[in-house]
Amino acid sequence: NFKFPLLVSSIYVGLTMLLMIRNTKRGNTPWRISKTPLFFWFNVTHNMILTGYSAISFFGFANVVWFVFTAAWDTRNPEGRLTRMLDHGNAPELYHIWANGLVLYGFFFYMSKIYELVDTVILIVKGKTPTVFQIYHHTGALICVWAGYYYMATPLWSFIFMNCGIHTLMYTYYTVALFKFPIPRGFKMILTTMQIVQTGLAIVYGTVSLFISYNVIGEDVAKGGADLANPRIETISCVNTPGERFAISLNVAYLIPLLLLFLNFFRRTY
Repeated sequence: NFKFPLLVSSIYVGLTMLLMIRNTKRGNTPWRISKTPLFFWFNVTHNMILTGYSAISFFGFANVVWFVFTAAWDTRNPEGRLTRMLDHGNAPELYHIWANGLVLYGFFFYMSKIYELVDTVILIVKGKTPTVFQIYHHTGALICVWAGYYYMATPLWSFIFMNCGIHTLMYTYYTVALFKFPIPRGFKMILTTMQIVQTGLAIVYGTVSLFISYNVIGEDVAKGGADLANPRIETISCVNTPGERFAISLNVAYLIPLLLLFLNFFRRTY
């Protein structure tokens, strides 16, 4: 239900603003609980949960992606191979990326975006101020991933795959940093660069998928019920439904400002 992600996002933004006002009035001093071992280990556990989830999803989904792409080579003609590799939405169910794992991994990816809101809670308890960048990132990701999952937007697979890979490294970094181990500054810069590249690729893939279509032989020809000398050609879009088109468009619209925010963060930080 679309009301749920909107409700969660609204509560998240509202509570974040209220707690930021509270922190400002108190001079942004860390909360007393932030100095306790309980909070420290809560923080460690939180990061380890997201590290573990991201790693399992990345390597598990890698098998799905590998199967779907390599299965395309079962088709003998080059056009059929290209069709299956480019358009997983119209592929037969045996090769359909949703039927082979995207339903499961997409659901847990959506759930993870809700759980990641805890990141902001931890920042506030430490007396830090979440930026517009962070709030926009979390809120937009929750709504857009819901839309992609609900409307079964096939390009969602690329975002899940890349995001889980990067988050495996990112939350590992956060966990190690809590124990005060020295980490080269360049590693954080590499992580940010990877996020920028991921966002840019997702924008390109989503935008291109909205406009790509391809020609295939009509079903009657494939079944032998038509004149093979004059086959009927059908043009099929990579986007199957208006809902999928909406979800992809929404994600692209969200990612463009996010890319600009990432670039601005990179410029100011490094």
